[in-house]
Amino acid sequence: MRWVLLLLLLLAGCASDPPRQTEFMSSIDGVDMSSRELKLRLYAFATDFAGTVEHTADVIHAASDDPLVRQNALLWKINAVPALHSQVFVEDPLVGSISAYALCRSMGQYFSPEGAGATVFGPWQDLASVATDTLQQQIYDLILLVKPDEEFEQFRQMINVHVAENPLRDLTFTRQSTMGYMAPLMSAVGPGGLSATGAMNEQMRVLNDRMAIYAEFVPKHIRWQTELMVDQFPELAAEQREAIINDARVEALAAWEVIARMLEEQRTATMYALSAERAAIMTGVAGERQAALDALAAERSIIMETLQNERQAILASIEALVRETLETLERSTFNTTSTSLQTAFEQLQIVLIWVFVGVVLIVLLIWFAARNIVREARRPKA
Repeated sequence: MRWVLLLLLLLAGCASDPPRQTEFMSSIDGVDMSSRELKLRLYAFATDFAGTVEHTADVIHAASDDPLVRQNALLWKINAVPALHSQVFVEDPLVGSISAYALCRSMGQYFSPEGAGATVFGPWQDLASVATDTLQQQIYDLILLVKPDEEFEQFRQMINVHVAENPLRDLTFTRQSTMGYMAPLMSAVGPGGLSATGAMNEQMRVLNDRMAIYAEFVPKHIRWQTELMVDQFPELAAEQREAIINDARVEALAAWEVIARMLEEQRTATMYALSAERAAIMTGVAGERQAALDALAAERSIIMETLQNERQAILASIEALVRETLETLERSTFNTTSTSLQTAFEQLQIVLIWVFVGVVLIVLLIWFAARNIVREARRPKA
């Protein structure tokens, strides 16, 4: 009983802890990394991805005088970064990591000499290829941190086949995503009971992480879109172009502040709803815990009553056994005493007989001796 109570108290104390791993992660042997750690690493990669693509595209855009190459550089960062976000911002971080690797692999194949985008950056094509290869290696190294064995090599081969069958056609990054056949891996059953409140807290942390990434990306994305539109008017002077971009940036920041404020309001409302839901869950948990304790108390009463009955039966049995033992000892002692007395009496009889015989013999001896003395006294003297 004590162990059951301790287990219930331990579970109740862990009610606010989120599930350590997703169902997909926990289904793979040897995976020790928590889903929270993997999410943070994946979000860090998303930031690195955006920074690398932006920097490389900016270098190409600044170095080239070809309007098409400049346009392609802008399209690359405008479309590649949101495409990656759509892969990594999913429920299961391991699925997101594998999907992100698939995107990097597709991008590398697109920029390769055999791909449809082999010449989109002209003389600066190698810059895009090197950057893509680096990102592809980074995300694969992240996957190997989760489980460094041949199991993910199988995923890698599967993704290579998918990329070969569904290549990128242009810089819009329109493609058949791997998410279609990865989706069943995210069909985890939602947490219930004791772990639900922890899952809510984890969802709020994920929301905060994503808002931070979007806060950095959205203004940049609007600026890139503005640069793309401005490039359609080569007759504009540099000052005019910069003024348009700055105005768009200011408007983008103002718009983002409105969006951020709306998101914060939604977040506050969500937090309030989650708090109410958490309170309801905790109330339910407390009720279930009390019901379990009541059931344990009733079970304990039944067990104690059973033990008491068994104890009384055992005591009665022991008492009967002791009584029987005493009676046996008493009978044995009586029989032993009777036998001893009988033996002593018989021996006393023998002794008495011998004493009587001895007395008779002594009397006879005394009688004979006395008679002889008398005879001698009566005999005439010569």
